[in-house]
Amino acid sequence: MEYTIDSVTEDENGDPTVEWIEAFCEDAEPGDETCIDENNSGVGLNPVSGINLDDLPIEATVTATYYFVVQYGDETYEFALKDYTFTKEWIGGFLTVDKHVEQHVLTWYGEDVTLDASDVVSDENYLATVHVTVENDSNSDIHNVTVRDAVPAELGVVDWLDRAGFRDL
Repeated sequence: MEYTIDSVTEDENGDPTVEWIEAFCEDAEPGDETCIDENNSGVGLNPVSGINLDDLPIEATVTATYYFVVQYGDETYEFALKDYTFTKEWIGGFLTVDKHVEQHVLTWYGEDVTLDASDVVSDENYLATVHVTVENDSNSDIHNVTVRDAVPAELGVVDWLDRAGFRDL
């Protein structure tokens, strides 16, 4: 089988963003568009080093061609018998989480947030508002995300608003 990269997402310098995996394409050099699979073990294509989430999504369109080889007398003939074209896309997503507490909590301590003690005196019915905003800042959709925020045992939850329509406690 012969695999050829027909089109690929390029970086800001015009260089391809994917390369053949050397273990599968022993003769391929960085930047090569073709990989010959001589032992029918399959091939691999990966993003080049240095690609990060901001660069995604990237994609490559590859044509795989099967060559039929026949010997007739002293001559060997090679025919492209069939081929197929496919597109491989690498996507990735990342979320930005913003959390703040309106400063009417007496004190708050945790791994991510520590607020200075305020001079507010409260009774048992005192309410504090915690805002947690999660945004998808990537170019790809993200599915099946769960966001959890532990409330200290001494605090209770009165109500919450979820713009996505999910309510879980």
